[in-house]
Amino acid sequence: CYPKSKVVLVERDIERWYKSFNEGIISSIWHPAIRIIARLDSRFVGKLASTSERWTTGWMEARSRSEMQVNARPKYKEHYEMVRRVTPPSRLLEFRLEDGWEPLCTFLGRPIPDIDFPRVNEAAVLSEKIRLIAWKGIKNGLRTSLKVSSAILVLVIAWWAVVGSVPRREH
Repeated sequence: CYPKSKVVLVERDIERWYKSFNEGIISSIWHPAIRIIARLDSRFVGKLASTSERWTTGWMEARSRSEMQVNARPKYKEHYEMVRRVTPPSRLLEFRLEDGWEPLCTFLGRPIPDIDFPRVNEAAVLSEKIRLIAWKGIKNGLRTSLKVSSAILVLVIAWWAVVGSVPRREH
């Protein structure tokens, strides 16, 4: 698509990555509450869950939490090997976050900013995003449930009004 694009491959310690991936991604994908919320909110969380499921069964080749945990490290390595294989070395930066701005800006041909390189608690950020998605799903699910319940209540009241007012025949 973009033959002149540059690729920044952020290299992480695999065990630190796995801990974060297991606690943030795997635990969320297989969490029973998230699965229930996905069913209640098919328009938002349900679509995210569907995408996650296709990725989990496809790329991760996992049909359970334990399979995903077993496959995570080999898939991490496979991904990095694939990126290195398909990207010309002149367009690939293997970047470590602890190296800061200098190698990144040099590779991209940009000046080095006069601010510190950003450091974030990735686990905390991911946890907050998942929490926000779950709350949105709960609100959407409750809204949908309220609409369905209201429609059923209207139908029951209408049925009762019609059936309740019709004279009954006695045998």
